[in-house]
Amino acid sequence: MAVIDYEILTGENPDVTSVEQILTQSIVPGDPDLTTPEGWNEKVWQPLKDTQAPMESLMDYQLWNSSDEIEDMVSSSVRERMVNMGIPDMVLNAFDQSDHDGWFASRHAEEANELAAMVIVAEFSGDLRGTIEETRTFHIPGAGKPPEFGIMTGDGTVEFEHPELGLIVLDVELEWTEWDDLGKVSGGSMSLIDQAGVYEIHITFQPDGTKEGELFVNGEYAGLVTLDVEGTSTYLDIQQDKSFPLD
Repeated sequence: MAVIDYEILTGENPDVTSVEQILTQSIVPGDPDLTTPEGWNEKVWQPLKDTQAPMESLMDYQLWNSSDEIEDMVSSSVRERMVNMGIPDMVLNAFDQSDHDGWFASRHAEEANELAAMVIVAEFSGDLRGTIEETRTFHIPGAGKPPEFGIMTGDGTVEFEHPELGLIVLDVELEWTEWDDLGKVSGGSMSLIDQAGVYEIHITFQPDGTKEGELFVNGEYAGLVTLDVEGTSTYLDIQQDKSFPLD
């Protein structure tokens, strides 16, 4: 996937030839080539396409997601400028029939490509099996600035085989709001609710790294719950010091 670099689009770097400069140099009043769509394609749109380069940053990706709007905006501006200059209809018609789509990016982004959130799938195996889909919103506040992240939410279903109670299937919902310098969750909550309507576990993540909550059985408080993470394994301690590994 290739797009025109941000600096080329905006012209902020004086050492880089901008889109505006390329258009100014390519669109020469009185040029007979611009009386045909093929002339526009060769003289204007192809030089712009030649500046496309593989995406290397989140900014490139963000611009790609807006490529159709960017192309429409630039094309409309060029046409309006020609109308104000009194350019003959023959040239305007050739412009309208030329291939002024696809010059900014090698292809337009689709809805599934939108840069609006991180989508993460956590798959569990071993004693705890299932999948949790997580989403974290973020945006880029400006050129050269790092992305700003929002909260992370997620939901899914996990199950494990209890040695005495048999198979327990839990619907999971989570909301992470804070992270420490190492990227570990330091604020948020998680709920695990038994689909059979018997068990509920509500856990709160604290800034000091502890993850504690409460267990309810048939709606009644039944004890404390502690979530411990060791390497790639997670352990859920529920009452009577019984631990069940969640690999």
